[in-house]
Amino acid sequence: MLGAAGGQIAFNLGSAIGAFCGGMMIAQGFGWNSVALPAAALSFLAMSALLIYGCHQRRQAY
Repeated sequence: MLGAAGGQIAFNLGSAIGAFCGGMMIAQGFGWNSVALPAAALSFLAMSALLIYGCHQRRQAY
């Protein structure tokens, strides 16, 4: 049961981190247009982590 909730936990955590980073950009005075910058950086980090995980899993399979 707890394992099935992992996807929802990850989604909620990502939403919270994204909102925090976007809010920090606005609070620092960068404005509404700068909110996309941390979103792009977080997306890049998430995709990089996924690719590294996939490569690691592929190496273990052989």
